[in-house]
Amino acid sequence: EDVRLCAGVVPLMKQGKVMLISSAKHANQWILPKGGWEQDETIEDAALRECYEEAGLEGELRKKYVEVEHTNSHGVKCRTRFYVMDVKRILDRWPEMHRKRQVVSFEVARTLLTKRPLRTALGLAERSRDDRQLARLRLIFWLPAAFSLVAWIVRLCATRKPKL
Repeated sequence: EDVRLCAGVVPLMKQGKVMLISSAKHANQWILPKGGWEQDETIEDAALRECYEEAGLEGELRKKYVEVEHTNSHGVKCRTRFYVMDVKRILDRWPEMHRKRQVVSFEVARTLLTKRPLRTALGLAERSRDDRQLARLRLIFWLPAAFSLVAWIVRLCATRKPKL
């Protein structure tokens, strides 16, 4: 198949927002960092490299990803694997500093990302964010119950008389 293999990321900021970058070809269009996957690197390394080069961001990729197929502006069929990336560092200098960056909510990102493959990738990040929030809520609700159970077991053990 004549398909260009690409990798990209949805950069998640600590505030639960996403960072978008301006397109290299259309400065008023917002996109996600993505680009070609080189033969001498893993797809994960390609995603991290593209994010560094285009957005000046470093971080950790999550395991979940989504693959989208699309045709680029040159008419080339592409298959891009997007990962969710937790941003750890925002660099002051990076290779493509001519690009603008902006941190926005998911709601705003949905309106600014006009291409369907990018909105599909954003959906993965949104579900991932929601899954983490749900896990935190579960922990908040179950933690007191777990402490109560432990306290009950300790009291039970303390009141029992040892058998001789």
